[in-house]
Amino acid sequence: MRRTLSIALAVAVAAGTTAPVQRVSETETLRTSSTLRWGPCPADVTSPDLECTMVQVPLDYRNPQGRTIDIAVSRLPSKNPAQRRGVLLTNPGGHGAYGLLAMNTCANDTVTTFLTTGQRPHRDIACAAEPG
Repeated sequence: MRRTLSIALAVAVAAGTTAPVQRVSETETLRTSSTLRWGPCPADVTSPDLECTMVQVPLDYRNPQGRTIDIAVSRLPSKNPAQRRGVLLTNPGGHGAYGLLAMNTCANDTVTTFLTTGQRPHRDIACAAEPG
């Protein structure tokens, strides 16, 4: 009885700690791009030092080969490349301030940010009206 209980417990622990194989295969099927084409930002981005690009991502990561959306991304290149430590990715935190402008410090680092859902120039995103 004790041996049967030990085996059952070992099987239960092993089953509970096994990572799902399906998640790995989904990740492996994502489209990837190794380079971004940085260029001028939209006209309403008034900072001349910012560079912008669009990044295509799955609308639903559970269906990586399905519909995609473009997300606007901006960066402020380091003013002191020799002292640059890396890239700082910021999240503008939601609706409110225009995400592409959400940086103006960290002169020694390249600062990168993006637009949150619903801000221009997102395309093909429709949000349901709030009830009430």
